[in-house]
Amino acid sequence: MTKTKKKLLIVEDDQVISQMMYDKFTKSGFEVELAMDGEEALAMVSKNKYDMVLLDILMPKMHGIEVLIQMRKKDETFKMPVIILTALDSPERELEAHKLGAIEYFVKSKYKLDDVVKKVKEAIN
Repeated sequence: MTKTKKKLLIVEDDQVISQMMYDKFTKSGFEVELAMDGEEALAMVSKNKYDMVLLDILMPKMHGIEVLIQMRKKDETFKMPVIILTALDSPERELEAHKLGAIEYFVKSKYKLDDVVKKVKEAIN
């Protein structure tokens, strides 16, 4: 019996960080898709089912909190799990993200990518 890979959407506008996360999560056994901005992310979550969305806040076209607000307005994305992964160390934004149902709020400079992978695995399983 084959185990199906869990599907992640990584929403990150920095290509270096995005590629680093893509590599880490694919090596950890996930199927990974990438979005470079908030508008692209919304289009992708509307068409695909993801086991987890890793969402940056500071992005072009639409910031991550607005993406999360829009996701919570639609039946098909209302319960889709989201982890915020951002450079923005803001208690106000963190509180807002949690009120909108984000599982975790990681400030990139304070955590290792291994910590994020561990949290994603815990949250999905």
